[in-house]
Amino acid sequence: MSINTVRQRNLRTLIQDAGGPSTLAARLGHSGPSYLSQLANAHRPVTEKTARKFEQSLGLREGWLDENAHEPERTLPACPAILGQVVQAVSEEMETQHVSVDPPRMAAVVTMVYEHAQPLGHVDPDYVRKVVELTH
Repeated sequence: MSINTVRQRNLRTLIQDAGGPSTLAARLGHSGPSYLSQLANAHRPVTEKTARKFEQSLGLREGWLDENAHEPERTLPACPAILGQVVQAVSEEMETQHVSVDPPRMAAVVTMVYEHAQPLGHVDPDYVRKVVELTH
């Protein structure tokens, strides 16, 4: 993989982490996102000078954009059918155990069960029971 490809990938990560090219462009002192978009989408090369300038402006260590380790974390594709089953199973188990949690904790429980269910292709009731038990 070329250094330019690595820099483009890392720039796309920075854009995503910032919430979009407009936000990152503003942080870098650019008037608009077009220049960043051209760099990130291989319409212009990310030169050594540009990479170092971005790193300095963003408070990153020198060479950060050149490192091949900033790949975004891979996530499993969304599966709405399983997600619906997870929400239903968690809700029913909470009702069975007479558990009530705040929305952030409910989201955390659903996420844990969903991440466990996705590779299996189904919801494991024993796992749901154990996770819900941990909430009280």
